[in-house]
Formats: sequence, C-alpha cells, structure tokens
Amino acid sequence: MNGLLSANQTSGYDWNPRQGSRQYHRQRYAPARPAAVQLAELADIEAQMTRYEADHQKMIETVRTHYVFQDETTVSEFLLRHRTVSPILTEAEKHLRACFHDAVIALRATTDEQGWDMLYATVQWPGEPEDAVDALNAFDASWWLNNSYPAGVNLTFTYRLV
Repeated sequence: MNGLLSANQTSGYDWNPRQGSRQYHRQRYAPARPAAVQLAELADIEAQMTRYEADHQKMIETVRTHYVFQDETTVSEFLLRHRTVSPILTEAEKHLRACFHDAVIALRATTDEQGWDMLYATVQWPGEPEDAVDALNAFDASWWLNNSYPAGVNLTFTYRLV
C-alpha cells in the first residue's frame, strides 16, 4: 500500500506559518505608582460606591416609570444583579414606542433550573398578530440588533396578544 504514495504528496498544511510582527517585541510595563498615590485614589471609594448605587437606583426608578413590573421583587432583584440592563431598557423604551405606540410593556424575570436569569420585556399587543410581528421586526432592525450586546443573553423583547 505504501508503494502507491508518491514522495511529493503533502497534507496541504503549512507547517511554517508566519509569525506576527509583534510576537518578538518586548513588552513595556508601566512603573508601579507610589503607595500614597494609590491610597489617595481609593480614599473616597465608599463615597464613589454610594454615588454608584444611588445612580443605579435612579435608573431603576426610570425603568419603573416606563414599564410595568409583573413581580416587583423578582424584577427589582434582576435589575440589581444585572446592572447593564436598566440603561438598555431606558434607551429601548422610546424605540419600542416608535414601533408599538401606546401598548403596555411588562417586565418579567425568570430563573431556570440551571440558574440562568432572563428578563422578558413583553409588549401587551391588542391588535392583529401580523402587526405585532411587523412591529417587533421593525424594533429589532431599527435598534435592538445594534444595541443588544451589553445585555448579553439576559434580555428578550417579545409580545403577547391581549
């Protein structure tokens, strides 16, 4: 069987790939800052964290003005655990209104058996199903697909016929 193989046969794999030009460059390390400078930056960490928490609570209150929380406790806990979702919901509201007009938008938080959290923003649609699909597709195309990255897989926009 080995007699059938030619001496010129190759696998087609390039065993000598070119290395990137930066592979052999020396790394430059930032000099360590003096301890006094580092401590000064952390001196007001408690105040910074308090402001950060207050800003996030304001953002949740803004979300609360635009959406209906189906279960206040679970949705609030979800928004506290997933801090990137509140700003997205705040920004999404005007785009949802452009597509769905005056429909009520409800938020529902769930956790599955593996512990994955999910927040559903459900538009309560009183019209025809085809119109709801068209409006959701318009929302996806005009805003959501370009802005969904920060929310990861934790936020889903959908509709429910009422």
